[in-house]
Amino acid sequence: MVTGGLVRLTGSGLGCPTWPRCTDESFVATPELAGHGAIEFGNRLLTFVLAAVAIATVVAVWRAPRRDLRTLAVLTFLGIPAQAALGGVTVLTGLNPWTVAAHFLVSALLVALATTLWLRSREPGSAGRCCAVPSCCWSTASQPSPPSSWCSAPSSPAAARTAATCRTTRTPGRSGWGSTPSWSASSTPTSSSCSSA
Repeated sequence: MVTGGLVRLTGSGLGCPTWPRCTDESFVATPELAGHGAIEFGNRLLTFVLAAVAIATVVAVWRAPRRDLRTLAVLTFLGIPAQAALGGVTVLTGLNPWTVAAHFLVSALLVALATTLWLRSREPGSAGRCCAVPSCCWSTASQPSPPSSWCSAPSSPAAARTAATCRTTRTPGRSGWGSTPSWSASSTPTSSSCSSA
């Protein structure tokens, strides 16, 4: 948004008069385009930096246990090529006000997505597995049920048979979903055996 604002405020929107090349003969700004060309070309180069950061973010989120962050990471990544294409349309239409406005709004949306992703990544979350009795981990009387992907049954029948007492330690989080669950072995996995620490 900062470089886009600089392009707009300096009147450099057509500093590179075509797209995806900067000129008909060159992908980069030429000396003849002077400062306006340098500003517009710098704005275009930022796309590659943002794409690299977005790819790294998607990889990091995919390796993490927080599946709830994946959609935000992917949407942020997909927004970058969409924004680049819209920027190209803006240049090719001679800075049509509608495409200029849309280009700005997509930038604002990407900032909102990235900020939401960052804030949610700092909240306590769940690794996607808790115990055989999900009601143990989240008290339905005071909190809504968590997404199913956050609290799934153990992967094997043996683990399900041994999970009985589910203790939760309440930590700050949205609607109580920030609980850190743990379970201990017992012979009867029923919700009546739940207890809270």
